[in-house]
Amino acid sequence: MNNGYTIDWMAMPKSRLVQTIKMISANAVTLDGLWFRGIEDEFGLDAAVKLDRYMWERLAAIEARRIKENLDLDFTGLLGLARALMFDTMVLALPLPEVRVFGPSRMLLYYPQCGVHEKRDSKGLAHFPCKDVGIGIYKNFVRVLDPSVSVKCVCCPPDEHPGEYYCAWEFTVPSYRPVTNPGHGRKDKSWLVDLESLPAETLVKIIKMFATNCYSLDGLWFRGAEREYGMEAALRHDLEVWRKFAPIEAHRLQEYLDFQETGVAGVVRALNFETVSMSFPPFEVEESEAGRLLVSYPHCLPQEARVKQGVGEFHCKEVGVTSWEGFVTVLDPTVKIRCHFAPLDPHPAGCWCRWEFYQ
Repeated sequence: MNNGYTIDWMAMPKSRLVQTIKMISANAVTLDGLWFRGIEDEFGLDAAVKLDRYMWERLAAIEARRIKENLDLDFTGLLGLARALMFDTMVLALPLPEVRVFGPSRMLLYYPQCGVHEKRDSKGLAHFPCKDVGIGIYKNFVRVLDPSVSVKCVCCPPDEHPGEYYCAWEFTVPSYRPVTNPGHGRKDKSWLVDLESLPAETLVKIIKMFATNCYSLDGLWFRGAEREYGMEAALRHDLEVWRKFAPIEAHRLQEYLDFQETGVAGVVRALNFETVSMSFPPFEVEESEAGRLLVSYPHCLPQEARVKQGVGEFHCKEVGVTSWEGFVTVLDPTVKIRCHFAPLDPHPAGCWCRWEFYQ
């Protein structure tokens, strides 16, 4: 039924797979930032930090579990933990941390640069107090991968920090005993992974994992906003986030993968690289009359999760229309879309939504 409109990931060159991973990482940073700024603009900085912490405490544990399940790499010991952190979805789009080891029982991980705070600096915004968010991230990440490891924040905004880094985190094992003069430790880069050295199969797993994490990030922000401010506010912010995010995502596809296809067929093939589609089971494509294509989604992970949790479907049709239009307009403004149905519309069993692409 798909007639060449869905891609064979294993047939792609490894360099292109790596670029796709980096693209998703950049998209995750943008999506997180759009939610944060939207909540901050309406409800204030404290409210945004509160929801940010709610989201990351949960996402960190989810990401750690997915890393264990999907990647056959060595994550043992303190440097193994650092290696696992490299597969946090957002890390590859930000300046990488540096690591210093103090023997086998203590490791210091610190960020000489912070893309988030530097971006706020460039916009004239105050640094936000991310220390509690960071504590939630690292403690939940470590709890899943190696609960014997202890995590301590050395400094993180709003703490004062030295000029050489924004934040620093200490990881220790039970055998660690503090010493009076620990020295500066040894800078270590053995935890870093050259993505292109990984098998193509592993890279494809990372793509799917990152995309799913990215969509989990969006869903957790939505659930946090819904819990704190109600469904109407959550939907309003969701709509605004995706209105801004969809064209950014399309531009990144052109930038990272030099995607230049146009027309109805080209736009539908571009959906393979769109965050929602990459995180879902494959969409289905049916050729209609006069070059029109019908795209259907047999599965919808967030809607299925809500039904399973007993909270019911949510109204995603307007968000879907807005995001598809923003995505498609960048790639080819002559291509139009029409929604046949999407929640809360009635939909047949085995198909959550259907979209028509035409010129």
